[in-house]
Amino acid sequence: MFSEEVPSKMNQQCKVCGEPAAGFHFGAFTCEGCKGCITVVIELVSQTTQAH
Repeated sequence: MFSEEVPSKMNQQCKVCGEPAAGFHFGAFTCEGCKGCITVVIELVSQTTQAH
């Protein structure tokens, strides 16, 4: 989605909830659960903006 440099350290915590991170998503290390929530929010905002 975004082109960004991914930090090389993978033993990171999720920046949202503090759980072990699964990867670098949306500009931060996040776990799979938070990645899913962020994805849903982005989709809802996108749909709302397109409807207006």
